[in-house]
Amino acid sequence: MSLFGEKKKQRVIAVFDMASASVGGMLIKQDKEGKPEIISSGRVPVNFLLDVDFDAFWRCARSALKKNLGQLLKDFPKGPDAALCVFFSPWFISQTKIISIEKEKPFKITEDFFEKLMMDEEKFFKKKWSSKLEPLRGEPEFIEHEILKTELNGYHTNSPINKTAKKIKAYIHMSLGVKEVKDEIEEEVLKNFGDISLQFKTFPMVAFKILNGIINTSDGLILIDIGGEVTELSLIRNDNLEETVSFSRGRNFLLRKIASEFNAFPDEAESMLQTYLNGHADESNSQKISLIIEKAKKEWRDFFYKALKIIFENKPLPQNVFLAGDDPVSKEFIKCAEEDFSAEFTILGKPFIVNKIMPEGIAHYFNPPAPPKAGQAGKDIFLMMEAIFANKIL
Repeated sequence: MSLFGEKKKQRVIAVFDMASASVGGMLIKQDKEGKPEIISSGRVPVNFLLDVDFDAFWRCARSALKKNLGQLLKDFPKGPDAALCVFFSPWFISQTKIISIEKEKPFKITEDFFEKLMMDEEKFFKKKWSSKLEPLRGEPEFIEHEILKTELNGYHTNSPINKTAKKIKAYIHMSLGVKEVKDEIEEEVLKNFGDISLQFKTFPMVAFKILNGIINTSDGLILIDIGGEVTELSLIRNDNLEETVSFSRGRNFLLRKIASEFNAFPDEAESMLQTYLNGHADESNSQKISLIIEKAKKEWRDFFYKALKIIFENKPLPQNVFLAGDDPVSKEFIKCAEEDFSAEFTILGKPFIVNKIMPEGIAHYFNPPAPPKAGQAGKDIFLMMEAIFANKIL
């Protein structure tokens, strides 16, 4: 034995996400006191369906998950010690609710008080949303249920237990997924990685925890993720994930329009769009695609406007919008956020200011350099954020 003791083994963590158009995966060497090291990373697309049916969609997503886990295991045959699975829309429903309780006389805040509060809210939340999830795959199951923030007599406190107050305000965040989907994901993970611990989270919660430590969120921000099938908006303000809203218009929505107009297959539509964006399309196709993009942007703008109205609730929204990633389609859609109509929602009465969260901005949170096999996938902004989160909490 070494005079100074045996060096503690670095745990290896698997992080993977279930997005609406792909499944991403990353392996990191954990370092809770420092920076994780990327071992391997990759993203597998979910087969692009012209008609979105949930059962077919899930079969394609599970197939992509199998490929992704298999690739990670190929790169690191020993397998990880633990895993984190992160859901994007449409795989969950979430809500943050503010509960205010005020009594005439001061009362002691106990653990039992919070347990009963959470149980009551969980029952209500599950009953409210079960009918929306059941037609998809069956019984709903909690992904997250936690108190994000507590105020006693109007003052924020990190340790409310055993304190006395007349008024308490609790900010409770809950999210529901489909039990069968969670069970089948766990089955695939254990089949590939063996009997390891597996935790589930949603991307808005992961992003909230990470951005709170990177950006000053006191003035608030709106995080926008334009996924394959879904666009998701998360309002973060005053140390709270206030609201998450999504609508069914993502990148694939534009590709379907191109495929329909040109009577083409999905992969052909993607190639045609890329050719157009690179300025290499012939004049006839260029005019057609330009018109399709403008129509798609108008439709996306209409849905975006409705989503803003939902989270507005007569309280002006933050000026800053943060876009996760920078793919060509997202670039086109996010231009809508900078148009004049958004000024009616903002605190300064001016259009949103769009900021982009790019891999280069958080690269210093990792132990460089990333191994060659991580390649471009090692610069996946979503997996990088999830990996930083997993490094700290698993």
